[in-house]
Amino acid sequence: MSTNSLNLELRQDTAELDVTLFDLGETESAIHAEGSMGEYGKVYATLRLKYGMDRTSGTLTSQGRGVVDEHTFFAGAGVGIWNREGSKIQITEIGHIDDGTQNLYKTTVDTVTKKMTIHTYKLK
Repeated sequence: MSTNSLNLELRQDTAELDVTLFDLGETESAIHAEGSMGEYGKVYATLRLKYGMDRTSGTLTSQGRGVVDEHTFFAGAGVGIWNREGSKIQITEIGHIDDGTQNLYKTTVDTVTKKMTIHTYKLK
């Protein structure tokens, strides 16, 4: 009997970003955040969460920019799914960075503390 497994390696240490704005809407809401994120430097991110039928889960798209120094800049985009459990939003997302890397992000947004915790795993 064969079992298939997926072993993922962390790309960097867990990052904690500050949520700067919850922009609430009728069909979707946006979360804006910023903070330090390892090899991507100072990061600015926007996640657009589209509501599913139950309004406690759905799909998302994201855009992010990272600034390491005056000569090193990253841009990335992602897609994924989200669900809310109480005051926390759980996100699973695949992201593509302009340097060709691809990541799996496992993210928790705490709407009480306005903190976003991101675990970044290497895909490519």
